[in-house]
Amino acid sequence: MSKDKNIVPLKVAILAARWAESPCGVSYTVMKGEEHSDLSARDLAKIGLLVLNNGIVEGQRIVSEQYIKEMLRPNENNSSYGYLWWILENGYACRGFGGQEINILPKQNMITVIQAISTPSSKTYGDIHKEILEKSVVLI
Repeated sequence: MSKDKNIVPLKVAILAARWAESPCGVSYTVMKGEEHSDLSARDLAKIGLLVLNNGIVEGQRIVSEQYIKEMLRPNENNSSYGYLWWILENGYACRGFGGQEINILPKQNMITVIQAISTPSSKTYGDIHKEILEKSVVLI
């Protein structure tokens, strides 16, 4: 389990028993062992809520608002990507191993989560969010 100061307070809200980390103590990419995190769809939604609420969970700031802004700002090498978050037309998304997704639509105050079964071919399901979930909410 991660001992990172930014993760520990979130553990109160996130119920996952295991949060994999790389040898340097930071979990940020799929490395041997990281693909087996046991974050539930509810846990992924809570991460989305943390970002949607600019770093606040249950009234407590656990990530600085400045970091959230930096994280969601396009980087100089890719105008569609921040700090491990994709910048979409209507919001933000992070995508993980096997098709795990957190999608945030700030104007609609909405988070969608896709929890998929991890497979060796690592699937993506961005079309489900874009073509079904986002359209059904944005059009309402």
